[in-house]
Amino acid sequence: MRYHHLPRDQPLGRHANRFGAAGAPHDAFPHRSHGRGGADHPRPHDLLLRHPDGHLGDAPRLHERVMHIRNTRPILVADFWGDGPLTGGCLSGGRKYIHINNKGDVEPCIFAHFATDNIKEKSLIECLSSDFFKDLRNMAPFGKNLLLPCPLIDHPGVMKKAVERNGAYPTHDGALTMLNEMQPELHVYAKQVREALTPVWQETTWAHKWLESDPDYNKRLKRGADADVLAEEAGPAAADKVGARD
Repeated sequence: MRYHHLPRDQPLGRHANRFGAAGAPHDAFPHRSHGRGGADHPRPHDLLLRHPDGHLGDAPRLHERVMHIRNTRPILVADFWGDGPLTGGCLSGGRKYIHINNKGDVEPCIFAHFATDNIKEKSLIECLSSDFFKDLRNMAPFGKNLLLPCPLIDHPGVMKKAVERNGAYPTHDGALTMLNEMQPELHVYAKQVREALTPVWQETTWAHKWLESDPDYNKRLKRGADADVLAEEAGPAAADKVGARD
């Protein structure tokens, strides 16, 4: 790993090679698709442009830029992946955040192109109360290492299982490749990144202190394993229907 060229006095500096800033992974989504969701949807396979070995081109520069903005401007620039320890994991599914596309589909996240409801047909409260979103929220955070917060990339089985057992539909052409053709690659990627960032997480003592009073994180610790491992959540033996888990 190449963390040595990043500022170590910043709490997230040691794993910023992997992540970009301003709410998106570095180098992800440079191309746009024009399927059902329109031009605001990235192509799913562009997620794989992040590499676990730290080779991300301008990632150090982006990290320095985001830290500069945070230190000199009265705004907080968000980093969806890199700020996982600060937010207690992934924000998606209405936990702290949702995305509504230009068609009105209410998605868990701007990167997760699946929905069960449309804001033109239901109230926001009804959309937030969907079984799909509740399923995701009940599993969050999806792992004990919050440097690995994402249910699409870090825990690819989580979004797949939540979509399938709640009957969520793809919100643009090609979205289902994330749950089908890309799954083997995503699992390989997730394993490699987990191996790389596990020792980093163990050394990130400030995050463990920060999370001591977080009820959701403590719930994950008590469960003893990540969501994509446990049969009662999204592991290989997990139920195909939410009702079967209740």
